[in-house]
Amino acid sequence: MLRSATQPDLDKDVHLRKVEAGRKEIQDEIEKISSAAYRVKWRIQQRR
Repeated sequence: MLRSATQPDLDKDVHLRKVEAGRKEIQDEIEKISSAAYRVKWRIQQRR
């Protein structure tokens, strides 16, 4: 049964989109930090 979206439903959708965007942003930061850490580790190993 179809029903029209109510305002709380729309607010929930907006909130979920913001949460997902935030989650993706955090994941991107984790990947950047991870690859930077990997490069540092690699450089340290090269000096030994």
